[in-house]
Amino acid sequence: MRSNSRSDFLKKSVLAGADLIVLPQIYKRSAFTGVPANNLIRFAQTGCGREGIADYMGTISLTDLYRMIAVCDLDLKRLDIAKNAVETFYKKQGEVNVTVKTYHDFFITW
Repeated sequence: MRSNSRSDFLKKSVLAGADLIVLPQIYKRSAFTGVPANNLIRFAQTGCGREGIADYMGTISLTDLYRMIAVCDLDLKRLDIAKNAVETFYKKQGEVNVTVKTYHDFFITW
């Protein structure tokens, strides 16, 4: 069995990091552009504070891939802030009737 050297590890790390940067750009410019709303990946954010804000704001900006449909947080203040932020974002994109569902319990039955 061959052991990995430090340079092998660094090469593999750089390639893995490059995939995280390059692949979303390739997908954004390819077949995913102009995808009908029914074909978007729908997601909900669980946990809307601190790191959660950066997560959902970054993801909803990829409007040609994702559609945020719900937010969930135990803190009602954070829940309301997240709901308003997402609805405001979609309204700025030109949508009229935007409703993001809210859940106060992490144990959701879809």
